Amino acid sequence: MKKHNVNKIVTILYILILAVTAIFFVFNNPKKLQIILLCFGTLILSYVVLLKTRIKMPSLIYISTVIFIFMSQYLGNAMELYFKIKHWDKILHFTSGLILGMLGYVVFLNLVPKEAREKMNAWCSVIFSFLFGSACAGIWEIYEFTVDHLLGLLCQNNSLVDTMSDIIAGTITALIIAIMLWVHQNKKKIKVISYMEKEIEDHHKK
Repeated sequence: MKKHNVNKIVTILYILILAVTAIFFVFNNPKKLQIILLCFGTLILSYVVLLKTRIKMPSLIYISTVIFIFMSQYLGNAMELYFKIKHWDKILHFTSGLILGMLGYVVFLNLVPKEAREKMNAWCSVIFSFLFGSACAGIWEIYEFTVDHLLGLLCQNNSLVDTMSDIIAGTITALIIAIMLWVHQNKKKIKVISYMEKEIEDHHKK
């Protein structure tokens, strides 16, 4: 099965879940429809940014992003797992650091030609990926702050401690990705990273 077909299947499947849930909320809890609209908007934005721009995004990154959106917005807010599972928020932020760290590396691969990368110190991509993931962890908290105040959600639990611990969690896992990238470039190749590199290089050759 082609990679773009997998992306479409995952996207359509999530849209169907949102549609069924929206119908349920219409009759049972209309106030939650705004959360479904937020989920749908975030999905479409991710689809456009990750798959319809000039930057080649590996399927693994897109699918991981959709799963994260599903876990955070749909399960976390619509299904209220933020309240039902004590550490659900921290699980998500640890996960987001992994995705965003790898996303940073993918952005680096797209922005810097292979010939230029071969002349660079390996630390350039490692540091870029770490800083990208760490910055995005902070931007995500701005997003949570915004939706909390506009939609009356409690993503941040009205707590500075919660906000800072979330940023720290995302930064720690971004650091883990940075270490993995250093190992990949200097010690031993990591298959997942090699697979994404190849997918991007094949795209640029077309």
